[in-house]
Amino acid sequence: MRNFALFLAVAILVLPISVYSADRVSVPVVPGEAEEGEQGFIYNSISGALPKNISVIDSISFEKYIPPGNSIAIRVRHDMLELVSDTSTDIPSSWAEALDRTPNWLRRELLLSFQNLEDYSPGSAESFANLIVSSAGPPLTDEVAFCIAHMSPQALLDSRFDPSLLVENARSIYQVADSLSYVFLVERGDFGARTYYTTTRYRILDGADTVWYELPRDIYYWYIVHPKLSDEAVKKRDAGTDEVEMTYGHFWREYLLYDPDPAHSYTEGGYPKLIDVMKVPRVLWSRQDTMYEGMRDFTPDDDALNVLGNWTFRVVPNAPGTVRPIQPNQIAYLHGGNCGEIQDLFAAGARACLIPNICTVNILEDHVWNEFYDGGYDTTLWYHNTPWIYTQVNRWDYEGHTYIDPAWGGYDTERGGSKDLSTVWFYRGDAYPVNRIESYSAVCTVDVYCRDNAGGDPVDGVLLNIFSDITGGEPGMVYLGYQAVTKGNGHAMFLLGDNQPFWYNATSDSLGTVPDEGARTLVASTTAGRRYNKSCTFPASMPEVRCFPTTADSTSDRMIQVTWESPEEVIHGTNYRDSQYGTFTLHSTPGYITLFVCDAANFSLYESGEPFEGILFQKKTTDGELPIHLPYSGVWYLVFTNEDAVANSPLVSANVKLCEDTTAVEEKPFLPGRLSLSVYPSLEVIWQPDKSVASGIYFVRAKAGNKTATRKVVYLR
Repeated sequence: MRNFALFLAVAILVLPISVYSADRVSVPVVPGEAEEGEQGFIYNSISGALPKNISVIDSISFEKYIPPGNSIAIRVRHDMLELVSDTSTDIPSSWAEALDRTPNWLRRELLLSFQNLEDYSPGSAESFANLIVSSAGPPLTDEVAFCIAHMSPQALLDSRFDPSLLVENARSIYQVADSLSYVFLVERGDFGARTYYTTTRYRILDGADTVWYELPRDIYYWYIVHPKLSDEAVKKRDAGTDEVEMTYGHFWREYLLYDPDPAHSYTEGGYPKLIDVMKVPRVLWSRQDTMYEGMRDFTPDDDALNVLGNWTFRVVPNAPGTVRPIQPNQIAYLHGGNCGEIQDLFAAGARACLIPNICTVNILEDHVWNEFYDGGYDTTLWYHNTPWIYTQVNRWDYEGHTYIDPAWGGYDTERGGSKDLSTVWFYRGDAYPVNRIESYSAVCTVDVYCRDNAGGDPVDGVLLNIFSDITGGEPGMVYLGYQAVTKGNGHAMFLLGDNQPFWYNATSDSLGTVPDEGARTLVASTTAGRRYNKSCTFPASMPEVRCFPTTADSTSDRMIQVTWESPEEVIHGTNYRDSQYGTFTLHSTPGYITLFVCDAANFSLYESGEPFEGILFQKKTTDGELPIHLPYSGVWYLVFTNEDAVANSPLVSANVKLCEDTTAVEEKPFLPGRLSLSVYPSLEVIWQPDKSVASGIYFVRAKAGNKTATRKVVYLR
C-alpha cells in the first residue's frame, strides 16, 4: 500500500563523509572529470483552456507538505469529491496550544520543527511546545518559538542543552534594552490577531545627520535573538569532554554582559565588563569606511561598534594557546586567540547588546571576520551592494585596530588584496551555510544536475560538498569549503570565487555517494563571469510512478477543474563544519510535484505497486490550471504524489472542482421555431426536425399553466 500524507514530515539525510576534525574536513583527490552537463532539467507550469460555462457540483482544497514516498489522493464520484487519505490535521493538544500562541507568520516553520524533532526522538517535541505555553508568556513567546522553529534537531536534542535556556535568552534581550542608548525595542502588529512581532530601531550618524533605522523583522530574529553564533553548541551545561566549549554554567549573554561567576571571572585583572562600556554610546555607528586606532581609550563620544571592537581586543589581547576555544565564555576567560576567537567574541558581544551580527568564514584561505546589518547604508565600495557590512578587529595588527567597511575587506585581489578567495559563507542559526562570496570576489556560477542511472531522472536532496586546497594543507588532500543541496528537479546552483580549482562529492542517503571515495574534479580553474554546467550520475535508480498516459475523450461534459501550485519545498542537509553536524532546513522556491488522474481499476493497480494507465500524467510540475474531462462514468482519482522523490518535501496548495461542462458539445438552436402543444392525459409528443437540425444535445422545455419542466435530450441523425 502507498503511504498517504497525513501530516507535515521531513526526510533527514544521513550523509557519510571523511571527517578529520571539526576544523578541517578533507578528502583525497580521485581521478576523473565531472561529466559536462548537456541540458538541464526543465519543468514548466501546466495550463489548459478552461471552459466558459461550467456548473460547479463540489469542490475541495488543501495545502500540505508531501514528504518523499507519500501522496494525496482525491476520489471523484458522480456528485462529490473526497480526500482518500486521512487529511485530519489532528496534532497533540500541547502542539496546538503552542501554535495558537505563536504568530501566524511563524506557525508553519514551528510545526515543521515539531515534526522534525519527532522523527529524531519521538515525544521530544512536547517539551518544547510546553515551554512556549507555560514558560514564555508575552512578550517572550515569539522569540522562544522562533528559536525552536529554527534550531537544528542536533542542537535542541543535545544532552548539554537545557530548553529553559531559550527563555533566558529571550528575557536577556528585554532586560538589556533599557541599558542601551543607541537601540530601542519595537513591538509591531497585534497579539490577539497573532500578527505581532518584535524588532529594533537604531540611532545612527549619517553624515551630519542623526537618523533612525528599523531592522527588518527576520533579521532581528535570526541575527539578534538566535542563540547560535557559528559552529558552537548552544548550552550552558558543560560535559567532561568540552575541552573547547566551556561555558562555566552560564549562557554567553549573561556571562559577557554581567560577569556573574567569581570563580571564572573574565574581568579579573582589569578587563572591561561588556555592559559597563556598551551603556555609554548613543549611536550605533557612523555610516562610513572607518578605522579606529588600537589601544584607544573609551570616550563618551564613541559609537557602539567602536566600543564593541575596543572591548573585544582588550578582552582578548594575547596570542592563542594550545586550546582553541569556540565558546565565547571560554574565549573571554582565556584572553587569547586569533581571528577565529576574535570573531566569536565580537559576534556574541554584538548580539548580547542587540546588534545584528554574523560570523563570516573564508576557511580555505585561512581567515574569518564579522559582518553587521544596516539596510539603510548605501555602500559604493564594492560592486555587489549588500546590507551586511564587513567588520574586523585585528588582534595582531597595530594593537587592536577596528575596521568598519574597509575597501580591502576579505583581502581578495579584486579588492586590492593578495588572495583569490575561493568560498565565503556565514553560519545561519540552523547550521545552513549562506553564500557570501559575491560580496568579496569576482565569481563564476556553477550548475550541477544530479541524475539516476536509469532514465536520467533528477535526484533531489543531494548534498554537494565543494572542496579546494587550503593554506597550509596536506599535499594530495582537498578541504571542505562550501555545501549546496539539490532541489526537487535535481539542480543546485551556487557561486564560487575565481582563479581557483574545485572538487566535489555528491551524497544521497538513498542512492549513495559519487565518487565512492574522495572527490572528483568540478572545475580545474574558475574564470570570473563564466557559467559551468556539470552532470553527476548516481549508480542507482530513483523511485518512479509507473503511470502510462492514455488518450481521453475531451468532449465529455463531466470534468474536474484543477488549480495547483508548489510555492516551495523543504530541503535538508548536514553542515559538516558545525561542531554538532547540524541538519539545516532550507525553504527553496519553487517545489516540484507529480500528479495523475486514473479510474478506480487503475488506482487499485497503483496502490498495489503495479504499472497502471492514467488519462493525465504530469511529472515534477511547479504549478498548473487544467480542466480534465472524465471520459466515462464511475469513480476516478486525482493523485498528487511525491513518490518519485527521496529527500525533499514540496508544499502543495490545490483547489479541485467537480463540474458539469455545459459547453462540452455545442448547443444547436431549434431552427423550425416553437412547438405549440396541447396537454392531454398520457400525451406522447414526437419531434421530427428537418435536415437543417444537426446531431447534438438539446434542451426541451415544456410549460403547462404555471408549471415548467426542462429536460436534456440527445438527437442523433
